[in-house]
Amino acid sequence: MTKKYNIKSLRLLVLLILLALTGQMVFADNGVDEAKKYLKKQITQNIEILISSNKQDILNADVISSDVGFDIVKDSSRSIIAKKLFLIYNGEINSFYDELELVKSDKFIKAINPKFRLKTDNDANQFGSMLYALRYGNIGKIFREDNKWCFINGKWFGKLEYYEVSTNDKNIITSIDYISKEMETPENAKPFDLDFSYLEKIEEKLDKKYKKLIKKELKKDFPSCTFDVVPMEIKNLKSDIKLFYCRFKITHKSEYGSNSSHDIFVLMKNKNKYTIIEDEEDLLNNEIFNKTVISNFRIKNDEQARDFERMLDIIMPDYNIFDRKHYKKDGVWCFVRNDDFGQPQGILVVVDKNGKIIYTEKCYNINESSIKEAKEKAKK
Repeated sequence: MTKKYNIKSLRLLVLLILLALTGQMVFADNGVDEAKKYLKKQITQNIEILISSNKQDILNADVISSDVGFDIVKDSSRSIIAKKLFLIYNGEINSFYDELELVKSDKFIKAINPKFRLKTDNDANQFGSMLYALRYGNIGKIFREDNKWCFINGKWFGKLEYYEVSTNDKNIITSIDYISKEMETPENAKPFDLDFSYLEKIEEKLDKKYKKLIKKELKKDFPSCTFDVVPMEIKNLKSDIKLFYCRFKITHKSEYGSNSSHDIFVLMKNKNKYTIIEDEEDLLNNEIFNKTVISNFRIKNDEQARDFERMLDIIMPDYNIFDRKHYKKDGVWCFVRNDDFGQPQGILVVVDKNGKIIYTEKCYNINESSIKEAKEKAKK
């Protein structure tokens, strides 16, 4: 778990405490249940055909990748709840946790076209391209040792990692293994020539019966998933707009114990429309939030700065209140929220001569240079 997420977890805890102490958690129709229902509906399933038996001549099977997850930012930030690969061969479907378990399996070997021969460099490039499509890998070179073709995936901590594909005296593939051992790249290793057709998106439709089986199989591995939703009470916020500080938590349990991962975000409800906002910086720059909250602030003196700081306490509560402070430097208000090894972090606010806010920026190192840059950005 990264430091960023640790900080955000502590922020959520502090927010809960602050709201409880101020009595803001207890009020009628806080919208939490409705917000949770909306968020649960955003948990979706993705299905992608990685290899189609109709698009190549090596594998007489389809390979499907499917996951269930929650999108914080569409096509950018997705929290995976469960994910598996599926092999569909001769009307039978089998699941695998990853591509290594898949290619090492007897079922994968049986699905290889009996007419395919791994004999020439061109054959190796084609087979390597298929492996690449499965792993979205990093195959760079290929070398051969007797009846074994080796597809290098990379080198980590002095160990060379590669797929080891064994063949018989007729050049038919008999097994696949994945090797990691301390060795240098052999001098006879040749560059890998990727066939990009294996990476093209496959538009074929998957049979409904397989979709149901995939969904059922993924549910077997569902961990514990929860949404923690805390309403924010912010001065000047219109009655038809609600803000929630949210955490999506996934807890995986095994025989060795449990481990958790989570994502923090803000949920905005404007009338009947919900919007997921990735972080505090996006919230400060959100058009609706700016029109209904930020635009009403005037910061000309320390008292008004404290009012703005109290608003920041709600949308980005600090885990260390001793780091929190504000001051004005070179015409820019600096709201320090955290001090990371002597490096102040927080929000820079540029105001006009009347104290109206014209620019805000989340800054990870508040200093003379960043203050100057903020002033220049405010002019654009």
